[in-house]
Amino acid sequence: MTYVGSTTQQAGVRLEKENIRFYGADNNLTEITVRNTGTENTKIVRIYMGNTSTNMIPVYSNEDGELLKAGSASTIIITWPNDLANAWKSENTYWFTIVPSSGQALEKIPEQAP
Repeated sequence: MTYVGSTTQQAGVRLEKENIRFYGADNNLTEITVRNTGTENTKIVRIYMGNTSTNMIPVYSNEDGELLKAGSASTIIITWPNDLANAWKSENTYWFTIVPSSGQALEKIPEQAP
């Protein structure tokens, strides 16, 4: 019975990174696309970013949340400057944690800027 309960819970909301794109004429935009491969809808309510996996700060917060339907993807754009830096730097690695209103967070995703 425990195994069946775990499977059902995992199927509810399951986040996966689809893409993280750094762009902008002044290195001032980061686009984060997240897919919900689960069976239940959720909302993205917070995104944390850091220049290490232990130095994470909030860069997106919306208690109403960005709707992320089951089986679909949603994109959120982070603008720079923010509390981490004035602009993203080429070849630096940044870490992201995406927090849904329900289900497990997608934690400590590393992504290198071009």
